[in-house]
Amino acid sequence: MKILIVEDDVYLSEIYQLKFEKRGHEVRLNRDGRIVKENEEWCDVIVLDILLPHVSGLEIATNTKKPVVLVTQIDSDFIQETYRLNNVIGYLRKADHTPTEIVTYVEEKMAWKS
Repeated sequence: MKILIVEDDVYLSEIYQLKFEKRGHEVRLNRDGRIVKENEEWCDVIVLDILLPHVSGLEIATNTKKPVVLVTQIDSDFIQETYRLNNVIGYLRKADHTPTEIVTYVEEKMAWKS
């Protein structure tokens, strides 16, 4: 699977990258959200933070046609509204899940989607 990780936290994005690559996936990192369109054709799924420095993750989720898994610190009550976006296939709070759990979740969501 080809995964675009859009996460501004350098440490977290690199951990996610390592975890996905260890499981045999190809990964590209994007730390500010401004070049997502350039990678959209390449990827199968976008792992997306909502709070980014230059663009809202919700704007990215709204404008992409790729499946999106939101991985963020934002409260789940707010996130429930984003599930109305057709391409959002999942949501996890960073504080509640390890990077390994996030990788497994994305894999399960994409297997279910296939």
